[in-house]
Amino acid sequence: MKQFHKEIKNVNKDLQYEELIKLFYDYSQTKSRVIRDQIFNANVKLVFSITKKFQLSEMDDLEQYGFIGLVNAIESFDPEKKNKFSTYATRSITNEIKRGLRQVNNIVTVPLAAQKKEDYTKPSSAF
Repeated sequence: MKQFHKEIKNVNKDLQYEELIKLFYDYSQTKSRVIRDQIFNANVKLVFSITKKFQLSEMDDLEQYGFIGLVNAIESFDPEKKNKFSTYATRSITNEIKRGLRQVNNIVTVPLAAQKKEDYTKPSSAF
């Protein structure tokens, strides 16, 4: 994975935001893999910064989930809505990492509405 990090740092190209938006408009028209890769490479640092916040030993797994989240964000981002891509992608990447962790750890989340609430109006019989 260290080799991958070195390669990605060499490939990574910072784009101006206007260039990034132009790439998104081009991508929405053509769905070109080359354009998607350019957008991905320009935003891969975002995945690395988000995965550092989780501080787990399996950083490789977290990064893989983060990459999936980044690709999902690229696929579904709409530049017409005037949102910043980094804001949009951060949520997508974080959600994908959390989903991956739940899947790996077999954690089932219970909605708050389904959780049993204790009735505190009943008198205690502990005496």
